[in-house]
Formats: sequence, structure tokens, C-alpha cells
Amino acid sequence: MIKIIKLKKSLKGHGILNNKAKLNLFLDSSSNNVTIILFNEYKVIKSKQYIGNNNHTITIYKELEKMIKFNDFNQIKNIYFLNGPGSYTGIRVGMSIVKTICMVHNTSLYILNNLLFFKEMYKSPIAIDARGKKYYTLIDNEYRVKPLGEIGNSRVDPIINVDKFIDQKIYNKFNKVNYQDVKIDYMKGI
Repeated sequence: MIKIIKLKKSLKGHGILNNKAKLNLFLDSSSNNVTIILFNEYKVIKSKQYIGNNNHTITIYKELEKMIKFNDFNQIKNIYFLNGPGSYTGIRVGMSIVKTICMVHNTSLYILNNLLFFKEMYKSPIAIDARGKKYYTLIDNEYRVKPLGEIGNSRVDPIINVDKFIDQKIYNKFNKVNYQDVKIDYMKGI
């Protein structure tokens, strides 16, 4: 019992159990590389990156539950979500989770295209797996789907650098949307 009280006091001291704490949640489920970050505007509180095995429906929610075990979902004020392009199913699963949190807990939702996100993070051309030996690309501010041989020196299927996400305040590049209006950006027909 004493250990639990000390843990709660420690968490309160870091603003984690403080009802006035403003927490943010970042989720990228657009590929097998899943990233979940719980943060405030100054630092990462918790983060988890893992390789999913086509089981995002189960793993994302379980990881969120672990991360927010000592936190009430009501403390999450903003959710930052990469809405594609990428794995349509992975994005759809992540989107269902974030929309549910937004609806139930009156949380604000911010979205950004993956290619813009990674271009901002790494300051270089980006290519994301589009299946069938093709890649979504953002080169010279043009979105295209190209075969592997045509993507040049693009960074292929980048991994999110958690420190850069916070240090560069990339979350400020996201666009606020109504959770009911958000769509998957899967670049169909490009």
C-alpha cells in the first residue's frame, strides 16, 4: 500500500496524475511500425514503438491501455494522428480508435499526411510502401506512386524519431479537424 501511495505521489509530481495536466497522444498505425507517444508540450511521458504483425486491432488498444494505466483518458486533450498514405487497414484501425476517444472524451483531433510528416522530420524525400513493389512518394512537393527503381535517394519507410518529434515540435504542423469529418489519405488514383 505504501508503494502505491509513493508511486501516485511521484506521478503527481511529474504532472501525470494532475487533473490540470494537458496530455497529448500521437498515433501512427499506417505501417507495420506502430508508434504511440504520450507527451506534453515539453517532453515525452511515455512512448512505444513496435513492429505489428497484422494485428493492430488488438495490439494498439492494449498498448494504449498500458500507457494510460495511471492516467484517465479524460486527461488527453489532443490526439495527433497520421492519416496516410500507408496500410489502409492499419490506418483504419488507428482511426477508429482515435475517433472513439475523441467522441467519448471530447478530445481535439489533429491530422497530417505521413509524407509531409516525414519530410518535416527528416528534411529529405520520402517513400512509403504502397504494396505491389510501388511506393508513395513526395518529391519536389509532388505526390506520386512510383516503382522502387524510380524513387531515387528517398528515405524508404522511415521510422519515427520520438526525440525529433518533440524537439522540432512537429506536432505544430498538424491540422485540427472534426473527428467526424476525418478521412484516410490513401492517394487513390495518383
